[in-house]
Amino acid sequence: MMSSSDEFIIQTWEASYYDKTGHWTYGTLSLCSEYVFFKGKSPEEKSEEITVNIPYTEIENIKKMRSTWIFSSIVIFVKGPEEKHWISSLADRNTVYTFINHFWKYGLHKKATPAPPLEGEKTELGSELLSLVHDSEKTLSKASEQLSLQGEQIDSCMATMYDIHEDLKISENLVTGLESWMGQWSAIKKAEHDADTVVITNKDIPNVYEYEVLYWKVDASQTPLHPCKDGIFQVSRETIVLMTPLQVVVESYKWEDISRVRILNPWEIQLSQYRIGEPDVNYVLISVHGYKLVKKVVPRLADRVEYISPKPSGNTCTQLKTPVQLRASSSNASPYARRSFPAAEVRQQKISKPLVSDTEIAEVSKVLSKLKSIATDIHDEEVKQNEKLDILTDSVESADNKIQSQTKRIDKLL
Repeated sequence: MMSSSDEFIIQTWEASYYDKTGHWTYGTLSLCSEYVFFKGKSPEEKSEEITVNIPYTEIENIKKMRSTWIFSSIVIFVKGPEEKHWISSLADRNTVYTFINHFWKYGLHKKATPAPPLEGEKTELGSELLSLVHDSEKTLSKASEQLSLQGEQIDSCMATMYDIHEDLKISENLVTGLESWMGQWSAIKKAEHDADTVVITNKDIPNVYEYEVLYWKVDASQTPLHPCKDGIFQVSRETIVLMTPLQVVVESYKWEDISRVRILNPWEIQLSQYRIGEPDVNYVLISVHGYKLVKKVVPRLADRVEYISPKPSGNTCTQLKTPVQLRASSSNASPYARRSFPAAEVRQQKISKPLVSDTEIAEVSKVLSKLKSIATDIHDEEVKQNEKLDILTDSVESADNKIQSQTKRIDKLL
């Protein structure tokens, strides 16, 4: 078992990358929890290896586009001097786009792993600045996590309100039927009676959890039967349901119907239902919230869970260095690192010692970039939640009006 989640490669595809020299380099595009990276051989020098690492935190947008009006490509827009990355020669562009967009979109509020401190000269002012920005990063990250949890609660409330409206439709039909039937006996004197009090406890209210997933159906040989699709995985006390984003049910199981659960890695699980006389039903689910799915599913199906050990791979995310790490390593390997300076020059350096060192400035800049990214994500999530709250408010008011109207109609029948 690998020690770090960053070492897992979730998916790999054959692809080509448009490099700075204006050539298409052929190789493999891989997806892991924190990065998308491309690895291939230079078309000019076959021995030279080209590696491109694109962290999700630096991605600003992802689009489907065409290169030279012919080839279908995916363009990843990032922050910094390299504004965009062109990726083409994909067997299924839509599937690759769906995977990358899912981990970029729903992984925005994931807590980032702190980068190791840069080696270099430290100053008093620089240390104070770094302490301030790191504290701000922790505070903003906690706020982001709380906002994400709040979003899940709002989604759960919206699902509950949807169920309430469905029940109100049924009660509307029942009240209408009662009015039609009771109208035939209007001459009969109504008997007064006391209604039994109905007590509702917390156990009577179902807990429903929903998670965004990518899913596809596979046969017994693990061959996909259709391209991967966006969906919602709903877990409740009685059932687990796989739905489309528009709440259309794809597959619904009772807990006892699940025959096997295979946990392939922290983001990918497979649900299987064995059927007698019919083909087995197998669905593969991939989600940035995979560990939450595991926490909900495993306790109920502990005797049917199978853990699949990942195979070691040479292409790991941890073997790729970030630009800051590359600059730090190149700085350590500089031929001037062991250069000896005359005493006069050393005194001059002490006199002109900067208030903040270059390494501290680089680290502060990096943390500020993260803060900006987190703040932008929080703003986008806040806008989405405000829209959901408006919909939820209208839904509650509509349900309240229906309940009051049906209550008045029932009172007339009693």
